[in-house]
Amino acid sequence: MDSTFFDRIREENIKKYGTHVEVYGPVLLSNLYSDRTHFVYELLQNAEDACERARKQGSTKRFGVRFELYPDRLEVRHNGIPFDDKDVTGICGIVEATKDKDIPQIGKFGIGFKSVYAYSASPEIYSEDRCFYIQAYVRPYQKEPRKDVRPGETLFVIPFDKKSEEPESSSLEIGNRLRNLDLRTLLFLKNIEEISYKVGPAEGKYSRQSETVGDPGKVALQHIENGQEKLKEKWLIFDKPSNKDKNRYMEIAYQLVYDANLESWRIGPAKDVKLFVYFSTEKETHLSFLIQGPFNTTPARDNIRDDGWNRELIDETATFVANTITKVKSLSLLDAQFLNTLPIDSEYFTSEKTMFCSIYEKVKEKLSSDEPLLPTVDHDFVTVNQAFIARGRDLRMLLKGPQLLN
Repeated sequence: MDSTFFDRIREENIKKYGTHVEVYGPVLLSNLYSDRTHFVYELLQNAEDACERARKQGSTKRFGVRFELYPDRLEVRHNGIPFDDKDVTGICGIVEATKDKDIPQIGKFGIGFKSVYAYSASPEIYSEDRCFYIQAYVRPYQKEPRKDVRPGETLFVIPFDKKSEEPESSSLEIGNRLRNLDLRTLLFLKNIEEISYKVGPAEGKYSRQSETVGDPGKVALQHIENGQEKLKEKWLIFDKPSNKDKNRYMEIAYQLVYDANLESWRIGPAKDVKLFVYFSTEKETHLSFLIQGPFNTTPARDNIRDDGWNRELIDETATFVANTITKVKSLSLLDAQFLNTLPIDSEYFTSEKTMFCSIYEKVKEKLSSDEPLLPTVDHDFVTVNQAFIARGRDLRMLLKGPQLLN
């Protein structure tokens, strides 16, 4: 590619953002996140969007992201669609919207990539014939291609060349993040199936395998390092297009746990539950299952806004959660353990304590309806008005459902 392309973008950005962007940049951009290693998720977002675009163009390959950490730099590769001119303009700008509006994009602030400047003064991008580095956040300069970048591959290089940072400290922080990513990072992504890393002697990968497709789908997550399994989870995921944006999906994920006594999988309460907007936010839900949707987030994407869009979306989520109860019953997974997964305790679910109280109300309304949804000891179901709670095992064995109803 002719270097005049990068010269033009650089000159336009100097006019647009001024000559002192490197002065106010750290305040507005690279210091946006309280956790500096959050840029890892921003790079994953970029890769997921690129893989989505490749998928829309007919690609059927397995998509993955590879992190390789060195003492003086981090290299990140993905095999999504290569950069085009709009991508170059977008990544060199501030609050630029370059993604197609019909693609379910994860981020929309146009500033996520700037988080790499917490560690680097001149990040590099190699993507087919578009090879360049960026200085002062918005000024691209052409670079020679690297021979180790395969066709169809994009490489980000994050050199630890920021004067205020020690490379050793940067490498240590980033390595710790890569080896301890939230396993659920992959859960709601539609394209990336594997995140692999090399941190010193540690070689690891996080993987997502779809065991079933459709509604619901079953997804298995696994983290392996140096050949040893560190963590695994299995999830049952229901989804539907959002009424507010038909191009984006709302999802409910229930964790599946294996019951050795019954030799079967059951739905159980999940721990450490946060709200997801594709990736996890820091927003506590006090639920025992995961919800994901196109919520409006803060610029750092660590929380959601208290606005009309989000309130309507939470109400829509509440109805969706209630409707999944009938579907869970049809899968023969509605039991007492599943009921304990639902928000049936009013302790946290009041309008004064949480914005998710409508989920509690809708679940309560569903379970109080004329639909038989309460499991009995003899593996049947009754309505709330037909239910009796026996306090002892002997009484449960003595009296059966039909006797109690007569």
